Amino acid sequence: MAHDAQVSPGELLDGHAVRNCPVRLQQRALGIPEDHGSEAASKWRDAAVLHRHDVAHGLQAVFGDAVVVVDRQRLVDARRQTAAAVEDPNCALIVNAALPEDPRGRRRGWADLLVRSGTGFVPVVVKHHKVVEAKPQGRTLAGTLASPFLGEATWERGQAVVRGAQADGLELVHLWHLLDAAGWLDDGALPIGGVVDARERLWWLPLDEQRWGPRRQSLLERYVKEFALRVAVADRAEAHRGDPAVELLVQPLRKQECERCSFATACGEEMAANDSLSLLSGMQWRHALAHSRVGIRTRADLAELDPASAAVAKAHRIAGGAEDLGALLHRAAAADPATPVGNLVGEDLATRRVLRHLGMQTAADLARLDLRTLELPTVALGALPEEIERARAHVTGRAYRRGGVEAVVVPRGTIEVDLDMERSVEGVYLWGMVVTADEVDEGYTAVVSFDPLSPHGEVNLVRQMLDHLDALAARALEAGGSLRVYAYSNAEADELRRISGHSGDAQLERQVARLVGSQAWVDLRVVVERHLVVGHGVGLKKMATHFGFTWRDEDPSGLESMAWYDRAVTGETDALRMANRERLLAYNEDDCRATLALRRWLDAAELPSIEDWEPASEG
Repeated sequence: MAHDAQVSPGELLDGHAVRNCPVRLQQRALGIPEDHGSEAASKWRDAAVLHRHDVAHGLQAVFGDAVVVVDRQRLVDARRQTAAAVEDPNCALIVNAALPEDPRGRRRGWADLLVRSGTGFVPVVVKHHKVVEAKPQGRTLAGTLASPFLGEATWERGQAVVRGAQADGLELVHLWHLLDAAGWLDDGALPIGGVVDARERLWWLPLDEQRWGPRRQSLLERYVKEFALRVAVADRAEAHRGDPAVELLVQPLRKQECERCSFATACGEEMAANDSLSLLSGMQWRHALAHSRVGIRTRADLAELDPASAAVAKAHRIAGGAEDLGALLHRAAAADPATPVGNLVGEDLATRRVLRHLGMQTAADLARLDLRTLELPTVALGALPEEIERARAHVTGRAYRRGGVEAVVVPRGTIEVDLDMERSVEGVYLWGMVVTADEVDEGYTAVVSFDPLSPHGEVNLVRQMLDHLDALAARALEAGGSLRVYAYSNAEADELRRISGHSGDAQLERQVARLVGSQAWVDLRVVVERHLVVGHGVGLKKMATHFGFTWRDEDPSGLESMAWYDRAVTGETDALRMANRERLLAYNEDDCRATLALRRWLDAAELPSIEDWEPASEG
């Protein structure tokens, strides 16, 4: 394979640098202190390490001496051991392969696994996450640990590679280039690499297949751009260390990867200090980057735009309107306010339809639009009108009713249950509920098991929880009233469907379907999203803390609760297990009570309409 464009001498980069955020590479090059990491993040990393060990042991059990496991303790010895294994015709698989450096290409790296293919090897990475998902039209080349060789792979229909696997693919391209530079590829080999997923299935990714992103690029093409960016970031950071006047190349932007990044604190502080637009709830970091390039860098900048104008400009652009909206706005400002829009637009039917659909009927309506927003180059990105409204709510720190919403309406019952579940990697082990009857708090009930969880155990817990709800429903009906069950988000309904669907019990499946499909079941998050505009996200903890609710735990987090659960089940002492069980029950009860408190706040709060928004007064 021909090498891509060469770069200047400097620090060699590994495959993780290419798959991870370039800001992480920059922070490390600058010597920024890293976080120790949360217990949950440590647990996730430990699980990934254990997964790689399990895969290695599984391969050894099947292939014996044909597998070479490289000792990673000393890099020089690891490279020597890897090179010897490559030359050994009896070696079929190399675990923890230390690849030769490629100074000319600025690359270095380790391969979780090298698999013999012809006279050379192909790279495989081992990941503790999902690689494919069920899709009727999907088709993916698959193997197993019992037959990991490319020639033995078969096409598996109904499975498609998930978008998140692009990062795995970029790492594979990096390893492919290293194998090419070392001369360890089979002659004429097509570019391909494998990913072993969390279920120990092997999926092969063609690296030259043009299927990734809106431009349908191949992973090879995408890698060229991503690797060049990382090289430039590393070199600019090194120059900045020598001369602080040299401007850095990238800036922190909030993305999903931040949750497990060791620079989360440093980047978070920088983003908060700069009021980064990426901190706005629902804002994609790519969109935030595009907006920043045209001068909209902060949430305060976004709040200065006009949502009505953004709606017009976006719809106009999507409809392919030919009318110059700026010129139209100038004509409207000079015309009689009562002039019909049709008299100003001319023969452009697409523009006429857009304006009519959005209620623009007269010159006065057009004159109220904002020219800067209309001409914003990025106006078609995302849901910009709604994002402007969320930015406005953030700036003032208030919650608002959505436009056209006269009042926030929460469905009510005579007996009300605020429900919340807790799950571990193995499944749902706790269904908690706070019951109120005619506004009287009847306390918290937990349907829970701290025994090692099994599918059968999950089903039993669901049956117990549903029996409890059935008894409450019968009690409400007897009193001439109704039962309402409130959950926050669709997680509880999804888990009920999953567990009942896998139970083999058709009656249980029907019982769950009746409950979650009835008026008795209320997803309170949907109520919030339909009625409110807020600037801080609509997660339960964000919403509840907005009006003053507090959790008893100092670090309330669903991710952290998984670590508590491990100690609650397998802790070394009775005291440790009991302390973590009490912590989980208190955390779950607080989640239930936060849902209850949020309902009551929604009922009582007198919220202004976002249509009446005004900037907070200075001073």
